[in-house]
Amino acid sequence: MLAVSCETTEKKDEPGSPADVENGDTGKGKVVSSFTGGRLDTLYIDKKVFDTIQSAKILFSFTFVGPDSLTMHGWLDKPGGGPNHKEFDSLPNFKLANSKASTYTYGIGTYFGNLILSSAAYAKLKQALNDAAIKNVVFAPFKLGNNIGYKICVTKGDMSIMSEVAVVDPVPDSELNPSPPKNNAN
Repeated sequence: MLAVSCETTEKKDEPGSPADVENGDTGKGKVVSSFTGGRLDTLYIDKKVFDTIQSAKILFSFTFVGPDSLTMHGWLDKPGGGPNHKEFDSLPNFKLANSKASTYTYGIGTYFGNLILSSAAYAKLKQALNDAAIKNVVFAPFKLGNNIGYKICVTKGDMSIMSEVAVVDPVPDSELNPSPPKNNAN
């Protein structure tokens, strides 16, 4: 049922009023906050995506693909241009798929910074992918204080059929570290 009122005597708050600030109004109407938090999903991608990429540094960024569905997309760092060179395609090179929700949560105060897979960590991932039985690369979330990171794992199971995923093997020294870089000490 939809109810609409055409009454013109309603008092409007002035732009920038406490009601606008409290409701996050950007001048296009009141914004009702629906983001309060949720559980971080385990993410995955088919190993075939990495078959033609010999070496890489990959930048991942968070994106919502639904009201409570958070995933990541990734961009390959284009080589060349010196140490300060930062060039990426406008569209992502990778789109991770959502799997089962983890025990880790996000909410108010969580930092959603970019995550980086270094070229050294990518080399370890490529080594793990030499096993022909591997089907997926799995991104398992973890928290460093209020920052989110992901451990890189591989699995021989089909991530789209969760009952098949019995073993997920971590790739040694391979994780997506929050940007700016964090460790357990900071």
